[in-house]
Amino acid sequence: MKLTKGHLLTSDSMLTTGQAAKMLAVHITTVIDWFDRGLLTGPLTQGGHRRMRAADLVTFLVTRKMPMPAELESVSRRRLLLISSNEGDLRAAQQSIQKFADHAILEIAGNAIDGLLAVGHFQPHIILLDVIMPGLDSVEVCRRLRANPATKTVNIMLVAAHLTDQLESDARKAGVDYCRKKPIDFAEVMKLLGVENNEE
Repeated sequence: MKLTKGHLLTSDSMLTTGQAAKMLAVHITTVIDWFDRGLLTGPLTQGGHRRMRAADLVTFLVTRKMPMPAELESVSRRRLLLISSNEGDLRAAQQSIQKFADHAILEIAGNAIDGLLAVGHFQPHIILLDVIMPGLDSVEVCRRLRANPATKTVNIMLVAAHLTDQLESDARKAGVDYCRKKPIDFAEVMKLLGVENNEE
């Protein structure tokens, strides 16, 4: 895979030793040595070339407290997808997420169809789903996500201004992991994703 400006790496993006070396500003033999010592792992191609998942390279860097290159920010930061047609909620979310800018990327979709399309290219760690949307019902969106092998395990949080017992029951039957009242508590969302905000 050739990395180009604006290309968004995902956790499962496969990197060559040359690409990793260029990102980290080290010689390719250094990356190969990490493989030989078992510090990095990954599959071999039929031609015997080493490959690594971007997520595994991020883990390697984090555990050794090494600098994170800009190309890997999309992998190292948690990806949140907010699907909502409420402009007020969207503005509030963009403001609230700023305190987690070093740890999170927020993608916004204004309707269910755009949201389902965004899931494919953005590969979020969690989907924040507004209960009220034009077009597809939010519970149906959950069912579609759970029916797709690529998204059946993604975290889904349903958010509603008025969260009733019946709504929560229907949502959980459809595969929702969390049900919360608005406004969205992004500190809680980040904790669910394993990120603490130490600046508060």
